[in-house]
Amino acid sequence: MRSVWAYLLLLLAACGGDDHRDVEALEEADLVVCNPDRTTRVTPIINLSASARPPENSLNATTLVSNTFTLPLANDFSANPISFDLVLSGQGENTGLVSIHLDTLVGVPAQVNTFSQLEMLASIINDQIFSPNSPQRQIDVSVDIQDFGNETYALQFSSFDFGLNSSIHISGVSANSAELGINPFLNSTAGRESHNFDQNDAATYNAFANVTIYDSLGIEHELQMYFVKQVFDLSDPATFPNHWFLIVQVNNLDVGDPWMLNSTLTQATHEVFFSDDGTVHDILSQPVLISNWRPLAEDGVPTGAAGPINVSQGAGIPIPDPPTSSNFVIDLSQMTQFGSETILLNVEQNGVPSRLCHSE
Repeated sequence: MRSVWAYLLLLLAACGGDDHRDVEALEEADLVVCNPDRTTRVTPIINLSASARPPENSLNATTLVSNTFTLPLANDFSANPISFDLVLSGQGENTGLVSIHLDTLVGVPAQVNTFSQLEMLASIINDQIFSPNSPQRQIDVSVDIQDFGNETYALQFSSFDFGLNSSIHISGVSANSAELGINPFLNSTAGRESHNFDQNDAATYNAFANVTIYDSLGIEHELQMYFVKQVFDLSDPATFPNHWFLIVQVNNLDVGDPWMLNSTLTQATHEVFFSDDGTVHDILSQPVLISNWRPLAEDGVPTGAAGPINVSQGAGIPIPDPPTSSNFVIDLSQMTQFGSETILLNVEQNGVPSRLCHSE
């Protein structure tokens, strides 16, 4: 579109003015490519119906999986014993702490350099968690081995628990943890996966919203948000009223933090609670930080834009200004849960694509 100045100059030229510069050239000279602004905040403005029913094939519980940490093969446990605490934070009886100590005195092989020896290590940790002779409080956490392919394995701590905002923490690892490569996962909170959710099956969720967001190069991507109502049963203290899951994807791909560095993506599932007045419960509802989105083109190739910084790498809220990653926050404050039907009013976001604009 021609600028107002260009049309004035054209008018002057037609009236015999002295300025006979090429109008199109002037317009082009007046245009520059403005820097894009990456998306750092998304605000869904939506009413979720209070009368919505949980999907019939969606379980109310989630599997709580800690950020997995690795013990490199051939570690010498006779020279480098390891001690750490497992803490399950939840409600009721399923809350507690177990201290784990690993060295050759408790049966750990001096060097763990085979898969079977790693299985033995996991068994020893489970024995310490559930030891009937232990004065420590037993907690509903089990240890297994995660296989990431290419002969890469790690210990995975998980729990199937109904507790409100329950999470697993790994803390207090011995001083040699940096050498073992597990330091990034200290004090890490468990991830959550919503069972039976299928983005291609509308029967597994109650509501859906999407919006275009932008990476640091101003390239467009599609953010998807799925809302799943959770079961509430007055006779079951493990369930809660006005409780929803928010599952987030970008370009139909998961964006949850990995269970270990450089591992696969996980499902980004966050809990949303509403108060009895229909507004978001700002204490029980989790802050929603998306910290594992790597911008990809339609063919799956990275766009070259800034990538994520995971929580285990120090990411948090608020997002730094200026931003240094692809991380963004989903602001739940404009959501409501009233008796009317589910209504999506808008989804706001603060990103701007690269575009032509006039120089000042």
